Amino acid sequence: MGINIRVNNESLILDEPISFYEIAQMYQKNYDNDILLVNANHNIFELHTMCKSGDNISFLFYQDKSAYEAYTRTGLYILYKAIKDVITDGDDYPVLRFTQNHGFYVDSQIGYEYTDEDIKKIKTRYDEIVKQKILLKKYTMSTQSAMEFAKVMNFHSRELILKYRLKNTTNYYMLDDLYGYFYDKLLYDTSYIKHYNIEKYRGGIIITFPNSINPNEPMAFEPIDHMFDVQYEGLKWSEKLKVNTVGLLNERIAAGEFDDLVIMQESYMAAKIAEISEQIRQSNKKLVFIAGPSSSGKTTFSHRLSYNLKALGLNPHPISVDNFFVEREFSPRDENGEYDYEQLECVDLETFNNKMLELLEGKEVEMPRYNFITGKREYKGDVKKLNEGDILLIEGIHCLNPKMSYKLNQAEKFNIYISALTQLVIDEYNRIPTTDARLLRRIVRDNRTRGCSAIETIRMWGKVRNGEEKHIFPYQGNSDVIFNSALIYELPILKTYIEPLLFDIDRNAPEFEIAESLLKMLSFVLAGHERAIPKYSIIREFIGESILDVG
Repeated sequence: MGINIRVNNESLILDEPISFYEIAQMYQKNYDNDILLVNANHNIFELHTMCKSGDNISFLFYQDKSAYEAYTRTGLYILYKAIKDVITDGDDYPVLRFTQNHGFYVDSQIGYEYTDEDIKKIKTRYDEIVKQKILLKKYTMSTQSAMEFAKVMNFHSRELILKYRLKNTTNYYMLDDLYGYFYDKLLYDTSYIKHYNIEKYRGGIIITFPNSINPNEPMAFEPIDHMFDVQYEGLKWSEKLKVNTVGLLNERIAAGEFDDLVIMQESYMAAKIAEISEQIRQSNKKLVFIAGPSSSGKTTFSHRLSYNLKALGLNPHPISVDNFFVEREFSPRDENGEYDYEQLECVDLETFNNKMLELLEGKEVEMPRYNFITGKREYKGDVKKLNEGDILLIEGIHCLNPKMSYKLNQAEKFNIYISALTQLVIDEYNRIPTTDARLLRRIVRDNRTRGCSAIETIRMWGKVRNGEEKHIFPYQGNSDVIFNSALIYELPILKTYIEPLLFDIDRNAPEFEIAESLLKMLSFVLAGHERAIPKYSIIREFIGESILDVG
């Protein structure tokens, strides 16, 4: 009896079960880009998986989120293998730290600094591994055996992760002789990683891959040194607290030390806000611009910064650029004819600049408030006037773009970029993407404040991300300071809010792919309680009960 499957909704009869890889090879000639994964019956599978009768199959390419992440995950695995093959210290192994402007930053576990000669050797070995077309073999062992194996291999973070896994079995991979544990999918073999770039940066290694728009060329790495400094400082701080991995975080939660961790994190964040406030005071600038991607905590940060500036004797006037939106009928539209509120043209730049100039000249100015229900600006007697010691605290996604403040003296601006630059990693090989951490925040807040389901937030997240890539990230290098709003304790808190929302998404929905990935990540994290979280914390902007006016 034959195996009846459907490929792209067309029937295909097979004599016997074959792997998804073999099916992909049958259809590859129809596509310009490599088939990387398959979707069968609304579940994502690696190509080595065997098909079964009744499967309804479609293919995933580099442009699909799961496939893109499998590509980068596999590319990093090859990098670890190349480093281990050419750097011979048996006590050392490479560790993925964080992303930096589209690049993945990897350095040595024992602090070894890679030389130019090392980079050449690593590149050569990487190329060889790709050309060798080495299969990425997947195995299953008991979780207890995996813990013992991780201990022997000195993968302490992985050992701790497995300690808190409830599953009896655990999957792991082998790339030739290199053991790897990944919480999500890999590609079929090493030959799929066709485009990448490796270079030395700050004692470690940066590897870049293509973006989803152009899968045939790796993205250029343009370092933002002061952003790296902020990320690295956060990493070292979390290492000092011995809570730089999810496994170590779980240990603190299990030991009943979660409240202590919350208090230390909030104290650290308060100190950073105080530092920035003092920098602003010493700069004597009257224009403070704050920008950052969605769900970075801009509103809470602006309020807390304002209070700190008042404590230093200054009088800040918070201004939201959103109140200068053009009337809705004049808003730009995207390629689908829908309003695109991420574009700079959504802002009435002429009015904004003229009113800021009038304020700086000491004039009394009536400020608008945008009515998001009617789509119109309204004037209701909100008058501002700057006196001696007063400054403008201006917040909006375009604030670091010089075009937004084209009439203002750029030298008089103090620019702040804020983002949740997650310093927490799952283990030596698996990071927590900053984008995913922000999406978790956004889902929780949208559900609480707007009644949006998780599926609605996930559905529009792609448009938000595209807007960030076009209108925010290109200008992050214009910042004078960067504030990292990531909280080392936030995943255990968000977990309790978001899991019910994600599980509510139907498995057949396209959005479940992202929901499933988020749920997998959260499955490694123990839940925490919020009793020690202050009412002014950035996380309160998302989970609620903030004493600040954050909407």
